[in-house]
Order: sequence, then structure tokens, then C-alpha cells
Amino acid sequence: MPQRTAEMEFWEDLERDREAPRQTNFNDTNYAPSKQINIIQSLPFNSSQPATRKQPQGLRGSAPASIHWQDAWGRITSWQTYFEFQNSRIDNRTFCLNLRKG
Repeated sequence: MPQRTAEMEFWEDLERDREAPRQTNFNDTNYAPSKQINIIQSLPFNSSQPATRKQPQGLRGSAPASIHWQDAWGRITSWQTYFEFQNSRIDNRTFCLNLRKG
């Protein structure tokens, strides 16, 4: 009998998988989940310690901005304004506070 090679084992495994019956209908009574993989142990939770989340303290304040706008006809308009920022994020609502409506 010839010695079995890796290729022969591969084709035998492939044929065995083709002949095995496949489950195509799944419900709560016949579903069997596969073994658990990529599972890590969670750390113990101590409920006596309050959960404190620190918000990152970023920059806060205001700064001037020079806005240049070019419309569809090529006209350029420039205006000066100030904007406010808090926790390093710009508050977009503050750009037009010093301008009249319209």
C-alpha cells in the first residue's frame, strides 16, 4: 500500500465533507453553537467603587476668524468674526453671533 501524502488526505477530507449532511434549517430547538473562540476572562467588578469618568480637559476660550467667501459669480466677500471653543472643539453656533440677521 502506498504511503498517504498530504494531498491524498486533503482530497479524502474534502470528499468526506461533501458527503456529510448539512444543516440548513436553524431554530431554537436544533441550533448548537460552535465552540467559543476568542473569549477572554473579564475583570471582576467592584460595585463599592463609583465609576468616575474624567472628561478630557481641552482648550477653552475664543479666537478671531477672518472669513473669505466667493460666490457663484466670483464676487469675494470678507468679514471678521469671533468663535468660541470648549474642550478643544469649536462651537459652530458662535461664528455668526456678531453679525446681523440675513
